[in-house]
Amino acid sequence: LKAETLAAAVEKNAHDADDQRRAQRLRAVVGGSVNTLPIEPGEVWSDAARAEIEQLGAGQRGTWTELFQHCLMASGSSPSGKWLKEAENITARIGAVNFKAALLRWFLLADKPMPPVQQGEYWTDPNPNFPFTLVNAELLKGLAWASSLSPDAEIARALAALAVSAYRSAQGLGPRAPKVGNGCIWALGNMPGMDG
Repeated sequence: LKAETLAAAVEKNAHDADDQRRAQRLRAVVGGSVNTLPIEPGEVWSDAARAEIEQLGAGQRGTWTELFQHCLMASGSSPSGKWLKEAENITARIGAVNFKAALLRWFLLADKPMPPVQQGEYWTDPNPNFPFTLVNAELLKGLAWASSLSPDAEIARALAALAVSAYRSAQGLGPRAPKVGNGCIWALGNMPGMDG
């Protein structure tokens, strides 16, 4: 019980994907449930994904949560065979049609500027060159890797568009999210068939 409470505290106060991974590993060690959808709000794609997933039935919501938690375990520049096999199992339970439709929506939305936010009396301007949060960047990278498992021309185009968006320069920061762009390039290069 104390370890589960500690895992919940680490997850609640997570500042980046590494903290999220630590919380998941701690939960796995103590046999606790990993049922929190780890998407950070504030980006157009992440807000849409969270809203869509929360409207699903408990079974599908749990499977999507499992996929997102698995995506956070995607460390390094390329996935392991074990990681890909688990991603394939989870996406099969989601269903190829549902998985594809969601990715086509979310990858397109990842390029949209962050919505204006009220700060006191003033509103911020939409920023088309915002960097992704660290957690959301890890999620997008993992979703890109998972999308490489079957050949699909529409997914290949969506991956290419996401890569271009991720490599676009953010003022003063360089590319918005090189790990997302690199994940898309890896997925395109490893997608079966000629679509990638």
